[in-house]
Amino acid sequence: MKFIHTADVHWGMTPDPDMPWAKEREEEIRESFRHIVSLCKDFGADCLLIAGNLFHQQPLKRELSELDSLFRTIPKTHVVLLPGESDRITKSSALLSFSFSDNVSCLLEPSGSFFFDEIRTEICALSCPEGSWEEAIRAFPRCRDESSRILLASCSKKNPFPEDISFLSSLPFCYAALGGSERRREMGERRIVFPASPEPLSPRESGEHGVYLGELDPGTGDLMKLRFLPIARRRYVPLQVTVNQRTREEALLRLLSERMGEHGKERIYRIRIRGKRNPEQSFSLDSLRERFPIAELLDESKPDYDLGALCREHSSDLIGFYIRSFLMEDKEERSEEEEEALLLGIRALLFSEEEEEG
Repeated sequence: MKFIHTADVHWGMTPDPDMPWAKEREEEIRESFRHIVSLCKDFGADCLLIAGNLFHQQPLKRELSELDSLFRTIPKTHVVLLPGESDRITKSSALLSFSFSDNVSCLLEPSGSFFFDEIRTEICALSCPEGSWEEAIRAFPRCRDESSRILLASCSKKNPFPEDISFLSSLPFCYAALGGSERRREMGERRIVFPASPEPLSPRESGEHGVYLGELDPGTGDLMKLRFLPIARRRYVPLQVTVNQRTREEALLRLLSERMGEHGKERIYRIRIRGKRNPEQSFSLDSLRERFPIAELLDESKPDYDLGALCREHSSDLIGFYIRSFLMEDKEERSEEEEEALLLGIRALLFSEEEEEG
């Protein structure tokens, strides 16, 4: 039996909503899911397992109709659809009255199971349980003889999947197809998997995104093959540059341009500037946004003041007194908060002095 495992698609979401590429990202999420459906035909998948959060919010009837049209293109694939935290079933859910194609099974209760006789496979589905995960999973009835059993489950932020997964080793699941996590994870000798979203949904989600393709042994029903297939159209790339006293704005702009040019314009960048710069130097990097898609641009560099020279220059005024109050403390190293307070105080006092002189 072959299957494709995906989760957290968030159809209808607009990542980076305030950015010029927001609408493109919304369409890329849709295109990636269409690609997953197409993969079912190419791979010969018997099951498409969707472990929660297919929709970013409660789906409208027209959205359900659009997706059902997609599912009708893969009539030989059993689509098992599990609501998650973002598209959880409510009394007014359009899912309750919608009739999917014959090859689509949708969980409308907190838990339930689906058995597909021709592939001798049982899917035990569990959507965002509120109590003990172990108790909820153990509550499934005994599996049918000589059938493969897959756990399909979606987690919530309030009740994440347990870190201790040892209890699953005693249960007859050949694979646990999980959802509800931003981070892709493989546990229990790759039998317990969070695929994360097929497309990255926020700048925090760097790295490759895609789906899992698996195959069960036709004789034993055990997991025989599993591979991760990257399919994301975009990728968030974190770039960090460390500056020093000699770094000038022109050189920094050139370095960042070169590094982003290496990755390409199909990437979306998170830029962080760190290190200690010349106190007289500031960086204006907004011109980069005109040439590259930048989701975050953080200048966390600190002015590298010569504290000894400042103390000598301001030996009898407030600036010198303020610096000495930090230097006199019997500490080998200042904490991050103390360092921040020192730099902010010096900056404010120097600015105040310039204002008075002006």
